[in-house]
Amino acid sequence: MSIEKSQDIIVFQHPSEIFARPDFDEDASIAIDQFESFVGVYLFQDDMICQVSRKGKHCHQKHRHGWVFRRCDGVEVIAGCDCARNHFGADKSFRIQLNRANEAYDRIMYSRKLENYRQLGGHVISQINMEQDRLSGMWRQRVKIAAHFNNHVISQIKNMEKTARRQVVIKVGYIEKDEDGNAKHEWINQDFGQLHHTVIFNDHRFAQFRKRLGQSLTSWHESAVAGSSPKVSDMKRWVRHFDDIANCVSELDEFERNFDRFCSPENVSVLCAMTRNTEYRRKIAELQFLSGNRNYTKKQITEFLDTVEQAILERTHGREYRLAG
Repeated sequence: MSIEKSQDIIVFQHPSEIFARPDFDEDASIAIDQFESFVGVYLFQDDMICQVSRKGKHCHQKHRHGWVFRRCDGVEVIAGCDCARNHFGADKSFRIQLNRANEAYDRIMYSRKLENYRQLGGHVISQINMEQDRLSGMWRQRVKIAAHFNNHVISQIKNMEKTARRQVVIKVGYIEKDEDGNAKHEWINQDFGQLHHTVIFNDHRFAQFRKRLGQSLTSWHESAVAGSSPKVSDMKRWVRHFDDIANCVSELDEFERNFDRFCSPENVSVLCAMTRNTEYRRKIAELQFLSGNRNYTKKQITEFLDTVEQAILERTHGREYRLAG
């Protein structure tokens, strides 16, 4: 099993590599005044026993992530990460070496992650390009859906998505008489239904997906031309963007499902109640056939709109109504 190094910091892969070192003593301990330098770091599946000395006693705390230290007399011991920071962290020399050791450790770990991505080769680029194309297709689909609305309805949908208040309200007219017997017309709000899946009209979501995929593509090109020893901060950024590709794919899967759901008959019936324009109501009703470019007849649209109007009449009890907002 190979041992990785960076600036003399070793990343141990298995406890046996530590126990086999000639200067390691599992019965020894280390206090702050005995510390000389960092030897290496480990992150194991097996428990290790901390050898930090506190008030003359071994810590003996079990841990899986820790450091191998060298004492001033050359003896090597292990210390859990938290224990080392808590008991040695106040020492300036220790903090300086800790920062260097952390950077060396990060360089090894992120170099390993970058190499794993490089082995995937063109698959990474293909995945990014495919998701960018898919996002562009969703945007075109949104444009098609938006063509079924007038500007007022689009504005309402975007405001619902922005405020998370997606209830469609109609105003029902009531005629009451005052004390003098004069008719008084009042409009009372009546909920008609809640609109769902308005996230497809969230421009910010589209922009965020474009940005994240663009960052992943830029990071790929940057990492490809980087020298043999790039900055650790750059390596972290590249890996973060590569890791995010899988997240983007999963989130886009869910985002894409909202398009068909938005055009479901239940949602379309609520959308129809957002306008009294007969022409736009018919265009809105056609949305339920948009997925798969399914054929439909004028009779189907008319019958659907009749059910919408009937639902409105049931809520208004046949009274005059108008749109709220």
